[in-house]
Amino acid sequence: QSFQPTQGGHKIIYIGPIKALVQERHNDWQTRYGSRLGLHCVQLTGDVDDDQLDDDLETADVICSTPEKFDQVTRKVKEKGKMAFFAQLGLILLDEVHLLNEAGRGSSLEAGCVGRIKAVATIPEMAKAHIASVRFVAVSATIPNIRDLATWLNVPATGIKQYGDELRPCKLTTHVKGYNPAKNDFLFERRLNDHVYGIVTGYCNGRPGLVFCNSRKGTMDTAAILAKEAAAHSNASTRSVFVKSAQQLQRLQAASSQAKAKGLGAVLVAGVGFHNAAMEPEDRELVESLFKANDLPVSLCRPT
Repeated sequence: QSFQPTQGGHKIIYIGPIKALVQERHNDWQTRYGSRLGLHCVQLTGDVDDDQLDDDLETADVICSTPEKFDQVTRKVKEKGKMAFFAQLGLILLDEVHLLNEAGRGSSLEAGCVGRIKAVATIPEMAKAHIASVRFVAVSATIPNIRDLATWLNVPATGIKQYGDELRPCKLTTHVKGYNPAKNDFLFERRLNDHVYGIVTGYCNGRPGLVFCNSRKGTMDTAAILAKEAAAHSNASTRSVFVKSAQQLQRLQAASSQAKAKGLGAVLVAGVGFHNAAMEPEDRELVESLFKANDLPVSLCRPT
């Protein structure tokens, strides 16, 4: 009885690999569809108070979550007997589905999300509920065994779509550079930091650039090195080669005064930022907004 729906509409679940991406999708869709279509979007991440989730899940039209949080929340609400929203699931969006291959995290997506939804969908009492005919849409840019994945998700052959680079809205040009190895990976990564400034200035051509680092600490350390190099090659008026005008500098200075993360304010004034999951949501949103506004030419982040 706890699965019986209390309202009539379908619900959509978006499963994203990381908290930052889930928050971005939630904010975007709430802005787009909240005011225009009256849809209610809810996010399930570690930043959300679990005490409010029971009512939010019942009233939500779109639920954005990480695999781990969806697994955790559905366990909790089942114990409370408040699984009515589950019966209304009609569409499951799986972003970066190659997460299945990651040790630890892949099991949350496979068993805690997809497996649980498929299991409930086959319960005879759910035959007339939306979840009985739930659809899965899974996307990935790197997964090789797409047909195996389609079989697992019960996708017919006509539902398998493969696209190449020809459909990219922004064409990519690939350059591969090789560097001498170091004694260990830590020293090799530190050595690469010496080359980042030259690569950014040589290939970005005045356009925004993203530099991917192997660790959260790496984003912060590389940002500091890049900001120092930018200052060393700048003129006196802007104090960084990445800052092109006094107006841009003023906006960056105003943003730096709001930054809470250690070292973030110091690199922002040089037109450099970093972004990782250890930062406060306000700091991540600050960096994202500056990057989108073209006030932050370079941002250091994790590959995820």
